[in-house]
Amino acid sequence: MARRVLFPVIVVALIALLTWAAAPPERVDWAALQDGVTVHYPEGEGPFPVAVLMHGCGGPRPFMEDYAEAANHAGVAAVVMDSFAPRGIGRLRAVTTVCTGFRLHGDQRAHDIAVLLDNLPDARLDTSRVALAGWSHGAWAAAEALTRRPVEAEGVDAAFLVYPYCRFPARWPGKHAANGAPILAVVPEDDYVGDSAACRDALTASGADIVSVPGATHAFDDPEPTGIGFEYNAEATAENRARFTDFLEETLTR
Repeated sequence: MARRVLFPVIVVALIALLTWAAAPPERVDWAALQDGVTVHYPEGEGPFPVAVLMHGCGGPRPFMEDYAEAANHAGVAAVVMDSFAPRGIGRLRAVTTVCTGFRLHGDQRAHDIAVLLDNLPDARLDTSRVALAGWSHGAWAAAEALTRRPVEAEGVDAAFLVYPYCRFPARWPGKHAANGAPILAVVPEDDYVGDSAACRDALTASGADIVSVPGATHAFDDPEPTGIGFEYNAEATAENRARFTDFLEETLTR
């Protein structure tokens, strides 16, 4: 009987080990990362302040284009960074390995921020004025950079975190932004993934300003959410996009 129980456990463990061993390197250089970077410019000649948009554990989603447009309304260039394509992580692999915590934790993605800011060559971008914007796993990465890995976030002026991930193995909760950058965190009240209550406590300890969204779940701003129990909330989404525009105007353009 014990053998019957142990056998499937061993098989699962071996599969996980082989998946991990076959995974591409977690850190990437600019030669690889630049293929996952898309810049959306506002009208005008610039140079424009920069908002770096970081997707969740499932990879880039179409709704992030709407936030890029919201950044442009503030006179800010939106740099959408795909951290997965340069690592060969497709949608299925992202959901089964990143979302489950097997690979590419937020602190590892934090290194992408430094690589990006050190290599953006465009004269239309003013990298002396930078905000990070992250969703779920991307918010985890931004928070790690600001609190635990300040070298990765050198020069970052502010952060906008949407349903940030605060559970284990995240190690940023409770730590302050090393450079004193203002943090605005948007926390849905019904977020069982990021853990609404734990996130509010962690963000308060981190010195963040918190906006609670009543009746909203994780991924409330994704019209095609894929997680169990996730629900799109059109009203909360419109409010959050406007909130993002206001935040960028207050922190980068005034």
